[in-house]
Amino acid sequence: GDSNNRQDMMTMYSMINATDTSNINSLDLNRNINLSKNGKYECKDTATRDFSPNTTILGKYSSPTSFLCHQILNSGSSLIDGSSSNTTTNPNNKINNNKQGKGKFDALGVACPGSIINIVNDEMNNITLLSSLLNNYDVLVINVGIWEIVRNWDCRPKTHHESTLTRINNTLNALLLVASPNLTIFWKTTGSSSEFTNDSEHMQNLNNMNDFVREWFHYLREQQYIHLIDWEKQIHSRSFGSDRIVGDLKPHWGLEARTLTAQMVTHGVVVDVMLQNQ
Repeated sequence: GDSNNRQDMMTMYSMINATDTSNINSLDLNRNINLSKNGKYECKDTATRDFSPNTTILGKYSSPTSFLCHQILNSGSSLIDGSSSNTTTNPNNKINNNKQGKGKFDALGVACPGSIINIVNDEMNNITLLSSLLNNYDVLVINVGIWEIVRNWDCRPKTHHESTLTRINNTLNALLLVASPNLTIFWKTTGSSSEFTNDSEHMQNLNNMNDFVREWFHYLREQQYIHLIDWEKQIHSRSFGSDRIVGDLKPHWGLEARTLTAQMVTHGVVVDVMLQNQ
């Protein structure tokens, strides 16, 4: 995903990695949200993340300075499923989780949907002989879209005309090809930028894009291992003017909005695990 995805990911990582997950200092959740932005970051775990550009998909599309890599140690006790009443998480909603061990918790920077299509094409194309990226993960969260609204020219192909909705549709269809019982995919709807008003042209374009995504998922057959996280619908009332949960840049979001993402992603993962274990 884009820079919003980076900030969501680092917020969620700080929550998971907290010493006391029931009492986390908000400063800890804001501290590293721009990690890798200033060029000083470097993923040093090259043993399990191969950045060779000629032999791996990861190396073709990223580098150690732009690819956020972390390890999570699973405690094996329980997971809060993220379900809630209004905005308060219910700590009693838990599932047993007895699988212990480390897991990757990574983020690949992607600003436009077309880049995702290229990655999927390489995953599906045996001719390239590039080592798979997606086979190393169980869950994939897609968080792109704001560039399609505020910097659309950066996402358009240079060789032919193509609309935003066409790119979104092609990306969703490509992801459907790689979603499987071994790789669950979540698509997060896109929130507005702080300069948008509810009736602006940018907001109309954003609504059209999110509504298209919602309709795509509405007509999707069940158990396709690709699911919608409709975050924009939940955050919409806190998106404009003095009500907005403000982030460090106009397209970004403050802490409460990012922890909502963490809650909704966690809930989606837990529900998916429960369904697959039925």
